[in-house]
Amino acid sequence: MMDGSARGPGPVGEPTLHLHPLRRCNLACAHCYASSSPHATDRLEPRAALQAIRQAARWGYRRLAISGGEPLLYPWLGELVDMSAGLGMRSAIVTNGLLAGRGDKLAVLKRCDTVAVSIDGLAAAHDALRGRPRALAGVLAALDSMVDAGIHVSVVCGVSRLNASEIEEIAGIASSHGASALQLHVVSPSGRARDSMLSHLLGERGMQELYLVARVLAGLYRESMHVSVDLVHRDVVAALPGLLYGMPVSHAAQRAPAEVLGVLVVEPDGNVNPVCFGFGAAYGLGHLGSAGLAPLWTPWVAGRYERLTALGGQLWERARRREGASLLNPSDVLGQASQGPPVSQAAVRLARPSCVTAADGAY
Repeated sequence: MMDGSARGPGPVGEPTLHLHPLRRCNLACAHCYASSSPHATDRLEPRAALQAIRQAARWGYRRLAISGGEPLLYPWLGELVDMSAGLGMRSAIVTNGLLAGRGDKLAVLKRCDTVAVSIDGLAAAHDALRGRPRALAGVLAALDSMVDAGIHVSVVCGVSRLNASEIEEIAGIASSHGASALQLHVVSPSGRARDSMLSHLLGERGMQELYLVARVLAGLYRESMHVSVDLVHRDVVAALPGLLYGMPVSHAAQRAPAEVLGVLVVEPDGNVNPVCFGFGAAYGLGHLGSAGLAPLWTPWVAGRYERLTALGGQLWERARRREGASLLNPSDVLGQASQGPPVSQAAVRLARPSCVTAADGAY
């Protein structure tokens, strides 16, 4: 399932706790960044998940995004949603939609601020990616049920060469079924897509075309549906280094975690990462223990955070020199770079920009 609610690295939006309470899913999609499947077993115990939400709220996170796996298979989903509401956090659920039209699931979804449903092409492309006949028909029926129930819904589309020519039609479908937003996300080589989608990933020209199509669609639907694409030009990154590049450690140690990391990710196995799901282990905060998130922050800022700023600094330098693709998703670029060897200590000493913007340069 695509992750459509919290892929961005920084404080450009609300500080977000992205919680993946389980890896199990009713599907095994070809482009799934989490390699979820019906046979996956990683799952957070409810006590650990609730404890993480409480601590994240104390740290300043104002939004809870829940995905998976398929979050509607998590038995304690309602408790997570209710906990976040009680703490003043807005909640979003990202789902493949096939279970969303059921009465018991609708009751939980009605308590969320928004529900993002994945639609990844017209019927042939969507059903093939999902490995399920009539999957799109089931999603559209669920969308109608949610809208009739008064649920605020949006559509997330993972874009590849398999469906790039269908984006205009997908926008029309989303709008006609009551979606208030359409988010276009370029499928990246992570999770299952690393093996099954490499030949179908968008190249530079494909991303340029998608960016232009998204701009046109944003204008066409400006009165009824917000259309966005998870791409920015490298010149924007060069001008706003905070999209990739964190504040100095001495500053970060004095700030609340939500001011330093715009996105904090808790994965089904209990690992806690910055930026996005599956971020390189060399940069992670650690593993949830009996004490939850609380003990992880101070050691991380004093240690691995500097490594993360160095990684971002290297990528920012590339953007400043106009190297690499002209359009990029900052969190995907960071995530892919994090899979390689950790940056050297020499890289940590890269000269910092005189002004690290994007809300003081948090990831």
